[in-house]
Amino acid sequence: MVWEYRQLAVKTKGWIDLMLPEKYLEKLNHLAIDGWEVDKMVPIHTGISGTTTVIFLMKRERKRVQS
Repeated sequence: MVWEYRQLAVKTKGWIDLMLPEKYLEKLNHLAIDGWEVDKMVPIHTGISGTTTVIFLMKRERKRVQS
């Protein structure tokens, strides 16, 4: 199986805001319809403000090109 990858960066409001904004859940659902699935999530921390961004690494099976 051969995979292709993409990333989605989601800005957060630090440690106080523990939920993703609804618009990003909608985006993830649209990507899922296109065959993408979340492989990894990486929180990005800066200083004492907590998590400022979450990077979603997504993958789906690459369609083979017929020669």
